[in-house]
Amino acid sequence: MEYQIVLTNEGKKWTAEVPALPGCVTWGSSRSEALTMAHETIEGWLASRRSLGKSVPRVRPNVELATVRVG
Repeated sequence: MEYQIVLTNEGKKWTAEVPALPGCVTWGSSRSEALTMAHETIEGWLASRRSLGKSVPRVRPNVELATVRVG
């Protein structure tokens, strides 16, 4: 399976969030490390769901980022 992730550069760290897997978020000190951590976090998230007898959400195709102006 392939999951799209959202990478965010927060200055001294990068966060990686998996929109298809609620609460599946990790970080790394570099973009590369965040990607590695995302892989490990996704595997752990899926294993946890399966061990609890819960279904695994389907992969959402083509996550899109948009900007919304407020105020």
